[in-house]
Amino acid sequence: VTRYANYLANLDAIRNGARPDYAGAYWRDIEALGDTRPGAGDKAQRQAAQISKATFGDYADLSVTGQYLRDKLIPFYSWMEINFKYHGNLLRNNLDLVRGRGTRAKGGVAIARQSAGLVGGFALRLTLPYVAIALWNAMGPHDVEDDELSEEDRRRIHIRLGHTDDGKAIVVYANTALADVMKWFAGAKFVEGVGAWLRGDTELATAADRWAGSIPTDLANNVANSTGVLGKVTYALAARKSTFPDVTDQRTIPDYDMRRHILAQLTDDFTADQIERIVNKDYAPPKDYADWAMQLVLQMRQRDPESWAFYAMKDKAAEFVETQTGQSRDSSYNAPDQQVLRNFRRALYRGDAAEAGRFYLRLLDLGYTSERFTASIRAQDPLSELPKENGLRRKFVESLDEAGQEQLRRAYRYYTRISTVRGSERGLFPSKESGERGLERYRANPRTDLLDRALDRREQMSPEDEERRIDAELRRSMAGAN
Repeated sequence: VTRYANYLANLDAIRNGARPDYAGAYWRDIEALGDTRPGAGDKAQRQAAQISKATFGDYADLSVTGQYLRDKLIPFYSWMEINFKYHGNLLRNNLDLVRGRGTRAKGGVAIARQSAGLVGGFALRLTLPYVAIALWNAMGPHDVEDDELSEEDRRRIHIRLGHTDDGKAIVVYANTALADVMKWFAGAKFVEGVGAWLRGDTELATAADRWAGSIPTDLANNVANSTGVLGKVTYALAARKSTFPDVTDQRTIPDYDMRRHILAQLTDDFTADQIERIVNKDYAPPKDYADWAMQLVLQMRQRDPESWAFYAMKDKAAEFVETQTGQSRDSSYNAPDQQVLRNFRRALYRGDAAEAGRFYLRLLDLGYTSERFTASIRAQDPLSELPKENGLRRKFVESLDEAGQEQLRRAYRYYTRISTVRGSERGLFPSKESGERGLERYRANPRTDLLDRALDRREQMSPEDEERRIDAELRRSMAGAN
């Protein structure tokens, strides 16, 4: 869409005899273009199209040798032919623009003045889009907060667009030639820090420190994720760990998700998702086709703030425990029923009775008991990683700033929704003591009606009732924490 808008703007300028914005296309190359054949009259269209392709860097323009080097040996070789060429052309265009004014420098003062104008013009063209993004993200009428986005979102140059009707934050990745380079050096964190400073939320020195502290992690992540397909697949199979999204905090890949993970490395996430839908009866797609279309075509992502807050809070709690005690969390969940249980909870959160019923029946098939379900609800408490008896839980909660406290409430809003059926464990699942006979009885007479009634009750709750339930869950979690 942006490329086409650029094409239309320059086409209009060329047809009206004005100077187009050459940007990353060298002006002499554009001026040399003519009609495809005598009398075709498509010179202006060809020139505007070539400017648009060069402005945003078209990786389809890589040479055959360059493509081979990019795929097999040097993952970021495309910078040599596309990104660096773009900035080189930008500099040449600025230089020629200064010289073209008929004010070729004579003497030290004139040379210094023209040099300053050249550097200023180059810097302005290079930084203006990112200044605009920083200002928009910091003060635009979108109301999207940092903690509503994933860590990967915040590592990339993105534009915040607001929320969907059901409260999901919308971001669009701004894929530009310089953004690819900036990602290696925490460029998005720099833009984010400038925005926070402009908004008055932080001191400039604090923003600079946060940006500098992010550089080693971002550099490590880009190096690790640029090793090529063979390296990633080999490491995943050997270590059973994923280096994405953060190589410094690798997560164990569950057995049930290994196939999808490898397929995604060999192809892409969308293809892996389509294959998994076909071959895995316990798979629940995280995105529907409308979401995929928005992501693949428009680079638009939707983020559920409550879901992100829930997982972010559990990560923060685990990091706090590790800092205080030196004990790290084991993130491996390889029991055969873990994928089904996770999808069951996700369906409860979304209020999808049909999907919840489907995975409830699968849990019965897998021999799930009421004791295990009760324990799983307890384990999903956002603060469950923090022991109560030694004061860590209370100390952690008291350490949260205002934004952290709001994130904690979002996490508990998610938790209250996935624990909608709390109190109905014995009605939904047999007890462990009842053995195989109890399982057969429940399989023959599943209580999907309990699920429907629980979801109906939640649907009828007022926002005030939901807030009171969140308060109750927080009190329950903090009870006995000294």
